[in-house]
Amino acid sequence: MGWSSPAALAAAATILLAAAQEEPAPERALAEFAQPLDPRQHRIGEIVPDLAFKDLAGTGGRLSDFADRKAVVVVVRDVGCPVSRKYGLRTAEIERAMAPRGVAFLYVNTSSHDSEDECRAEAAEYGFTGRYVRDPDGRFGAHLGVRTTTDVFVLDGDRRLRYRGAIDDQIGRGATRAKVKREYLKEALEAVLKGERVADPAMTAPGCTIGPFGDPPSEPDGPTITWHGRVEWIVQEKCQRCHRPGGAGPFELIEAEDVAGRAAMIRQVVLDGDMPPWYATRSSGPFVDDLGLTDPERLDLLRWLQSDRPTGDPREAPPPRAWPTGWLIGEPDLVVEIPEPVEIPATGVVDYLLRDSPTHLDRDVWLQAIQILCENPGVCHHVLAIARYPGEGRQEFIDSYLPGKEPTIHPEGMAALLRKGAVIHWNLHYTPNGKPARERTKIGFKFAKSPPALRVHGRIVRTYGILIPPGEPRHEVVLDYKMRFDATLRRLIPHMHLRGKAAKVELLFPDGTTQVPLDLPRWHPDWQFAYELSEPIELPKGTVIRSTSIYDNSRDNPFNPDPTKQVRQGPQIWDEMGGVFVEWTRPVAAGAEPREPGDSDDDEPPGERARDDDGR
Repeated sequence: MGWSSPAALAAAATILLAAAQEEPAPERALAEFAQPLDPRQHRIGEIVPDLAFKDLAGTGGRLSDFADRKAVVVVVRDVGCPVSRKYGLRTAEIERAMAPRGVAFLYVNTSSHDSEDECRAEAAEYGFTGRYVRDPDGRFGAHLGVRTTTDVFVLDGDRRLRYRGAIDDQIGRGATRAKVKREYLKEALEAVLKGERVADPAMTAPGCTIGPFGDPPSEPDGPTITWHGRVEWIVQEKCQRCHRPGGAGPFELIEAEDVAGRAAMIRQVVLDGDMPPWYATRSSGPFVDDLGLTDPERLDLLRWLQSDRPTGDPREAPPPRAWPTGWLIGEPDLVVEIPEPVEIPATGVVDYLLRDSPTHLDRDVWLQAIQILCENPGVCHHVLAIARYPGEGRQEFIDSYLPGKEPTIHPEGMAALLRKGAVIHWNLHYTPNGKPARERTKIGFKFAKSPPALRVHGRIVRTYGILIPPGEPRHEVVLDYKMRFDATLRRLIPHMHLRGKAAKVELLFPDGTTQVPLDLPRWHPDWQFAYELSEPIELPKGTVIRSTSIYDNSRDNPFNPDPTKQVRQGPQIWDEMGGVFVEWTRPVAAGAEPREPGDSDDDEPPGERARDDDGR
């Protein structure tokens, strides 16, 4: 295949749609890092044609303009892609370091949805000094065989392709490692400048997929799927909670042009089952605010993405969604903040943060509504809030936050109890998004107007007996909790860290029957949802809640910081936890829940009851 022909990457529609009807394979990892490619299949060593371009200043040029340089790096960019953004500052640093050594950088934005003004703003923000080119029709990128928004290409002084692939091995699609181990771009440039062979000349570059190249597959038989008639409804319900102005998503998906401009990436993550990020099986639940695509939704979305993406009749469009910001529960009666703001770096990994904030409550209060609010949603990936009572060795789950999660608003006659002297214990996970940020997370409470008939109670059912051997691909930890009273199950929140692989919650009823309200055959540490049952389940006294946590401590786990280490229970992201937060309701008139000597609200062993999560 020559340089003048785009790679024909689009698969047949029948194959794609058949795949769309299958649940994603549980064993497929939810993250991707750079992997080696066969250099013979990716034109390494061939001379690149003298491609023409026009930069943002309106000045035309060709690759031969860089003939006086020892090397030129063609950097693919995309303003909205989160992986591309994370590499912005890093790329500019490499450019500055290499410029005195005769290396030029040419930035090529192959996105049809990024305007000239957005490209100029990006170049200024990150400090790119090389020429910046818009390539909205993908012609320049097709000649190079661009695959993703993080591809880089190193050409020597003869325009011979010496390297293509990732900048380094730290930032992947769906995950970020704590440290850089291989700096592929720097290694390639050093080899070219010394006249040596590049050790790994072809690598994948995990990022947002670019394309499709070639003609899209024909639409299968059936009614025409249009934006207004069908797809806009799906995107509103399943995507716009995050992908909207001011939302936590890295780009907006509001108009048809927004979705069509990212068709290749959306198609990939939908087929892979990565997005929407809902990993419960279809046999689980049903759940309130289920973000997962139904089979018809998935098929129709893929059909539209594979077609010429017709807009359809505007009269069939759903009403525009209003996405209010700030306190969605109304002005809170009580607001509690983390003790001090947190500075989030532009790149890298931020360890889990554990903080305590006193509520200063001098009386018990009933909570009708709860909302965790992040000042900077772009870096706030999950938050757990737990009520602790100093001196009592007790703690109760309050609420959680994830991008797109709605506030917790209990129906009239139902409320949670926050007792006098409570301290909010925070488990905070922030993720850099390519820009330095400052975040001060807070939680707001609306009090019930009168005492409720039903009390909402949260219990942490977990184990401290975690000991995962080095390299173990499937380590299972099972924990049983037996109900000592009747209750009604409402929400389940499994919790694990980076070695998490799968989770399941089973109910073993006294009559010998079993029910599985939640089954997660795949686990992503950044998407720890609260699974609220749309049909609450009655739990008679004697019911066993069985929590199964499965861990992958092998090299095949892309999130694993060190597969050579034995892993124990601990609060940090490199440690592990296992179990489930359980929320149920009971009549207030039933009084206090039965307790046994040494009993704790988080099932800690009696000898460890007073120990905080940070080991104190």
